[in-house]
Amino acid sequence: MPKDTEFYNTISSRYSADRYPTVAHSYTQFFFKKRLSLIIDCIRQLTKETDKHLSILEIGCADGVVLREIYETFGNRFSSLVGVDISPKMIEAASAKHRDAPLVFKVRDEYYDAKRYDLVIEVGVLNYTDWESDLRFAREHLSQGGHYLCSLAGTRSLHALAKGGGEYFKNHLSYREYEEGMRERFTVIRALPVGFFVPLIWRFPALAGPIQAVAESIGSRLAPDLAHEKIYLLRNR
Repeated sequence: MPKDTEFYNTISSRYSADRYPTVAHSYTQFFFKKRLSLIIDCIRQLTKETDKHLSILEIGCADGVVLREIYETFGNRFSSLVGVDISPKMIEAASAKHRDAPLVFKVRDEYYDAKRYDLVIEVGVLNYTDWESDLRFAREHLSQGGHYLCSLAGTRSLHALAKGGGEYFKNHLSYREYEEGMRERFTVIRALPVGFFVPLIWRFPALAGPIQAVAESIGSRLAPDLAHEKIYLLRNR
């Protein structure tokens, strides 16, 4: 399904509530929460590698849910936390929801800051853009040796196979193809698989959570290319 500015404007008021409830009741909710936990783990490792305060730019920040989690987890380890999004309504929602925190939100088309960041994050976005163009955009906003944390969905994942491809998956490539493009600009540090789709189990949410957790553990070790997405930690050369 194509996702454009109007799509995100429409869902801006319910974005976080639909994707990050306290308890997951669907595969989509489990996936979003699991992906966020892996992102936090990656950032935690980066904060252990330096004593300095870091700056962060999130591309496709939606209503600010990821930046808020980073701020609440790491506190003052970040001197600057900035989010940009193509949707003006998402930026309005983010600015209103997080006015009590030192987070800055801007519409992407209006963002012209020449600042270089220690960390750029872009998750759940690249499959709906010109992904190579966004890799260049991220690199232009990274400091030398800075890190880019992004996610991409693969065309041969269990989720794609179960859904039978179609319009939703038209921008997907194999993970090998993505990684070839990444290595032209970055050093690949880590690739973390997330999301091993198990058909039908989420009809029974109380049972599905534990089963899905087992699928994640086994799948990430034995068949990482079947994952719904991979989270990539890249270093700017």
